[in-house]
Amino acid sequence: MAMTQNDKVIITAFIHALTRLDKKLPTTVLNQLGMILDVADHARRLEMVASSYTDLARLYAEECDRLWADPRDPQKGYLPNFDTNEYDRELKNLAEQICHSPNPVQAAKDAINSSQNSRIQAFFHQIFNSSQPN
Repeated sequence: MAMTQNDKVIITAFIHALTRLDKKLPTTVLNQLGMILDVADHARRLEMVASSYTDLARLYAEECDRLWADPRDPQKGYLPNFDTNEYDRELKNLAEQICHSPNPVQAAKDAINSSQNSRIQAFFHQIFNSSQPN
């Protein structure tokens, strides 16, 4: 099943919010992430996890706001169009790796700064450098 635009926003915002967090996630949040077996198919659960931890919830909300260019039309999200199948697969794999790692915050930072994920890195660089928060 292909990810919807909304799923991509949730996952992308979650990953970028993790990169902005300056401390490890509490054990309760790690346990919640560990219970999500297929992150791409359960993006709403990821959103609930993000909302359950105050420090992450604030950053996640900021990232979501930045990703929706026109809040009146969710079909016009800010996400750039990459080859959908390839991007979806890479984003799904990245989300799985991050959410099931022992330290998702560090895993997100490493993944976004790694040259191994050049397509994903370019994607994050493009959307987040052109829409810095106030």
